Amino acid sequence: MKKMIANLASREKRVAVLENGVLRKLEIMPPQKRSTVGNIYLGKVTKVLPGMDAVFIDYGAERNGFLHRDEIPSFQQTKKTDGKASIGQFVHQGEKLLVQVTRDETGTKGAKLTGLIEFSTESLVYIHGIDYVGVSKKFKNDDLQKQWRETALQYKNADEGLIVRTSMENESEAVFLDRLTGLRELYKG
Repeated sequence: MKKMIANLASREKRVAVLENGVLRKLEIMPPQKRSTVGNIYLGKVTKVLPGMDAVFIDYGAERNGFLHRDEIPSFQQTKKTDGKASIGQFVHQGEKLLVQVTRDETGTKGAKLTGLIEFSTESLVYIHGIDYVGVSKKFKNDDLQKQWRETALQYKNADEGLIVRTSMENESEAVFLDRLTGLRELYKG
């Protein structure tokens, strides 16, 4: 059984992960270190690693970030037809990419990055670069859940992923469209 213990009361944050009573991970975040998770950067590919299907990205941090092939929008668009394609088909050294931090750098490892840029509100999540629709399983009404899936499919573009959250269950289609438009503009901004 996994268990997470967090000490967030002091200026130094500590998080431990225990698995069957054994410490598996300990992360200590000094007060001067701020998390960059969720931040978006324009980075430059510094090294392509075909054996790992990954690249290193210089996005302005102390260490280069790590981006796996599965987190690249162009791979996601071709995954259904060619799931075994090498990363070299999607990115090249020197290329600039928009990336988002999904895990801060720790120890000697750089941050983990994604090219699937995500923005969210309390009722809708917008992910650019992936063809996906999800609807919360916590909806109390199955018919509304199906209706929201159909609505999301109707309004999303091919390179967009949408997740309809539980708080959208009793909202109108106009509210959905307003939030979707706002998230699209935020991505373009």
